[in-house]
Amino acid sequence: MKPGKYAIKRLRQAGRLKGKEIQVLKKHIRREHKILDLCCGPGTHLSRLHPEYDVTGVDISEDMVRIARNNNAKAHLADARKLPFRDGTFHVVLLLGYSLGSMLDKKHRNETLSEASRVLKKGGKLILSLKNKAPDPQSASFWEQWEKKNRNEAVAYYEISGLIHPYTIDEAEDEIRNARLIPRLETRESWPDIIFTCRKMA
Repeated sequence: MKPGKYAIKRLRQAGRLKGKEIQVLKKHIRREHKILDLCCGPGTHLSRLHPEYDVTGVDISEDMVRIARNNNAKAHLADARKLPFRDGTFHVVLLLGYSLGSMLDKKHRNETLSEASRVLKKGGKLILSLKNKAPDPQSASFWEQWEKKNRNEAVAYYEISGLIHPYTIDEAEDEIRNARLIPRLETRESWPDIIFTCRKMA
């Protein structure tokens, strides 16, 4: 079976990691760590970390998992809300590339964060990237119009990567803490990307 158009597009994007993501990863992962790349897609991060690190990928898309495996990555087909791993399996869980924000249902996001927390060892870390709701030059007028109409309701907007839920810092921290994780902001509040390292509570 050939990969679908979306999978092919994601494959072409493979390797285009943002510099800040790479910096954060290098700061918080060690060679002895067991790492889970949650919503791994075609293996963008897996290919950067393997074989130097013990890293496993999970994605709900058969196409994505097939591509990742073709690149010699260890990848499993699974729902992020029901992971096939025991409690406390991993030192680090990665949830990058706005993967969480692409889950427009808040319940879905909460379940995913809870599962990430469950499979982390005590004191382990979730590294999470999100779209910042703070207006930037490209989206300021859009947000001004949206705020007038919708006020406090959740919203998604279309980027190249698809529909993404943009977060305020407070909203992101609340969802993270609800999963028994302690958030630490790694980027400036005005940046378009929000990157957190989230330590599992003891």
